[in-house]
This record gives sequence, structure tokens and C-alpha cells, in this order.
Amino acid sequence: MSEPFDRKIGCVAMAETASHSKQKPAAEDAQSPPKVDRRTAKSQSTRLRILESAMTLFLGQGFGQTSLEAVAANAGTTKPTVYSHFQSKQGLFDAVLEHYGQHRIKGMGEILQPTENPKSDLIQFGDFFLAQVLSPESQRWDRLAANESMTHPEVGQSFFNAGPRRVLKLITNYLKHQKKAGRLQISHPARAAEQFIGMLLCLDLLRAQIGEGVPSEAQRKRRSREAVDVFLAAYES
Repeated sequence: MSEPFDRKIGCVAMAETASHSKQKPAAEDAQSPPKVDRRTAKSQSTRLRILESAMTLFLGQGFGQTSLEAVAANAGTTKPTVYSHFQSKQGLFDAVLEHYGQHRIKGMGEILQPTENPKSDLIQFGDFFLAQVLSPESQRWDRLAANESMTHPEVGQSFFNAGPRRVLKLITNYLKHQKKAGRLQISHPARAAEQFIGMLLCLDLLRAQIGEGVPSEAQRKRRSREAVDVFLAAYES
């Protein structure tokens, strides 16, 4: 005797519902972001604590006077843990510079994007650059690099590679792009990049380093515009 038609329909509906309910979690799992392993998250947290501890100590007492034991104690961890993350004090110092400079370099790169108006591009960059370089925190790093380079030349080299060298490369690439677009006439973009940085800073950086104070925001903006005007007078097509 055959099953009633209504019962067959009901069975099919129940089977489809069960099938969908089994498939739905898989679809939801596919859309959910990957979970961070607890051990990985703990390692990242420890690394950040070490970097912050090292930055405080390097700026407070210098590279030579900072020990990995002190960094570890200040970070609430052990010296072997510091070694496992950074291998050496120089490796830790390089990582601190990378951590500190990453945001600033990224900000400069986002601002210095080639458009059809090089004057506007360079003024925006100049305003941002001077505000960053003449900030109190940057001055502390400058003094650290200058003081430590006499006895630890590798400190000065790391500082230059992490900051100034990257900024010069950023400007050089921008100038190459504008030269290719026919907006600037520059034979040596790398040399022109150094000239532009020199015109922006003038003696303001030296004045800041010897304690004569830093220019106000209005003075910085005026300096930026004057530097761009002189620069473009030499290189604009």
C-alpha cells in the first residue's frame, strides 16, 4: 500500500530542512575571519611589551647603558624571551626603530601621492614632514642617535636606515614619477630629494637640537611653502 501524498511531501521537506541546517554552519565558518591562535596572540603581546619597554629605556638612558636584563624586567618577562624574539640588543634596537618609524613613514607615503599639482603635493608633504621631524619625540631620537653614534656607529646607521633613508627614497620615487609625467625637469631625482629636505629643514633642526626652540605651526607652514616655491622654480616644467 503506497504512502499518502501529503506524508511524502512532509518527509521531503524535513529532509531538505535537515540538509540546509547541516550546511549552514559550514557557510558561516567560511565567512568568519580566521581565529588567532592563543599562543600566537600571547607571543605578539609579549613582543609589543618588549618593544615598548626597550623604547623607554633606550630613550631614557641610551643604547650603551641599556641592558637586555633591564628591558626584560621592565616588560615583565625574561632575558631568554627577549633573545627569542630579537636575537641581540642590536636586533632589538632595529625592531624598535622599525616599530616607531612605521607609522610616520606610512603617513608620509599616504600624503605624497603624485597628482597633476606638484606644488600642492609637496606643500602637504612639507607640512606633515616638519611637524613630525621637529616634534619632541623625534628630537629625543635624534639626540640618541647623535650621542650613541660616537661609540656605537651601528646605532647611527640603523637610525638613518629606518628614517632618513626611507624618506629620501619616498621623495625620490615621487620626483621620478612627476618627471616621467612631464611635470618636473629633474636630471638627478635622488639629489633633488636631498635638496628639498635641506630646504625644508634649513637650520630649524639644528636650533631644536641645541635648545633654541622649534618654529610654531604658522612658521613651519611658511617654511614649507617657501621651500616648495624655490624648489619648483628650479625644477618645474
